Amino acid sequence: MGTRSIVHVKDGKKTVVTIYRQYDGYPIGMGEDIKRVLNGGEVEILNGYGGSSKIPSQFNGMGCLAAFLVGELKEQKIGNVYLMATNTKNVGEEFVYTLSDKNSTVYLKCFDVWNNKTLFNGPLKEFCGKIAEGMTPLEVELT
Repeated sequence: MGTRSIVHVKDGKKTVVTIYRQYDGYPIGMGEDIKRVLNGGEVEILNGYGGSSKIPSQFNGMGCLAAFLVGELKEQKIGNVYLMATNTKNVGEEFVYTLSDKNSTVYLKCFDVWNNKTLFNGPLKEFCGKIAEGMTPLEVELT
C-alpha cells in the first residue's frame, strides 16, 4: 500500500489544480519532489513575462507553475500521479500539500491528515522533508 497525497495549487482563493499521488506522498517523497521540481523552492511568480524569463525559476502565474509541476511529476509514466477535480479530498490521502503565491513567492503548507497536524507552513525554499517528518536540524545535518 502506498502513502497517498493530494496537492492543491492555488491562485488566490481559487484552486487551479488538484493532483493526487498514489504512493511516496510523505514529506521526504512528495514534499521534496515538489521542491526539487520547482528549482529548490527558488521560484518567482510573474504577471507577464519577457524573453529573459526562465522556467523553472520563474512562472507566469500559478496556472503556469501548476502545468509545469504536473508535467514534471508525471515523468511520462503510467499511474501514480493523477489530476482530480479541484479541491478533491477524502481519497485515502495521508498528506495534503497546498502551494500558493504570496508577494511573488511560492509558499507550501504540508498537512498530516491522519494526525491532524500542520508539519510545515512557509516559503517553499525553506521546506525540509526530514524536519517535517520529525528530525531535528542537527539530525538532518548529520545525515
